[in-house]
Amino acid sequence: WSDEPCAAHLTQREGYQATTQGQLKDQLYQEIINYFDKGKMWEEAIILSKELAEQYENEMFDFEQLSASLRKQAQFYENIVKVIRPKPDYFAVGYYGMGFPSFLRDFSLGGRPFVGIFEVESFYAHFEMMA
Repeated sequence: WSDEPCAAHLTQREGYQATTQGQLKDQLYQEIINYFDKGKMWEEAIILSKELAEQYENEMFDFEQLSASLRKQAQFYENIVKVIRPKPDYFAVGYYGMGFPSFLRDFSLGGRPFVGIFEVESFYAHFEMMA
């Protein structure tokens, strides 16, 4: 949450209007929170919202942003209680062989709700499936 100037290459993405590193971090947090909300991952959104609220209240003294952040948090808590979310399936995916980078060799693939093994198999159809 620095007040140091932001490097030009960090703000070249469309929609970023940050002049300091702290402003850029705030915008990135807001974008991540919106993606968590869109993905119905409200528990994760609450964690980041609390970090932002802490900054707004104790460091930036931006009480309008604090108010908006707390309203959003309240909506996330309400969504957790009231909105039915199907549990996503996760699939273990491994790329074996030295031709793949090490970060690809073992990871979990989180499926969207109602995405089954058949959709995953069709996506990876050109690979050998090992049970």
